Amino acid sequence: MIGCTESGTASKSEVANDAITEDLETLARCLTTDGWVMYSSLTCSVCRVQKRLFGDAISYIQTVECNPNADNAEPERCLEKMIRKTPTWIREREETELGRLEGYQPLDVLASQSPCHEHRPGNE
Repeated sequence: MIGCTESGTASKSEVANDAITEDLETLARCLTTDGWVMYSSLTCSVCRVQKRLFGDAISYIQTVECNPNADNAEPERCLEKMIRKTPTWIREREETELGRLEGYQPLDVLASQSPCHEHRPGNE
C-alpha cells in the first residue's frame, strides 16, 4: 500500500515551488513573446547553467543551437547574428535586433529588459 501525507494541504515549500515554477513559465513565455532568443552551444557549461535556471520552463524559451555537431544546429544563423560567445540573448522584431545580452543572465536582468518585469520568479 502506498502511503499518503496525513494532511491534505501542501507545505509552504511545495506552494512556493509551485509558484516559482508558474512564474518561470510565465517569464519564459513573456520573453519569447517579446522576441528574445537564447543562442547556446551544446558544449557550453554556462549555457547548461542558464537553462537549468529556467528548469522545465526552458521549453518555452526559443533557443538556437550554435554547435554544428549538435542536433538541430543552426551554425549559419549564429554566424549571421555574429554570436561571439554563448549564451547570447538577442531580442528581435521583424529581423531587426533590438537588444543583446552576452553571457549568463540572472532572471531579474532578463525580466528587466522587457515588459516581463512583473513576472520575476518570487515577485509578489
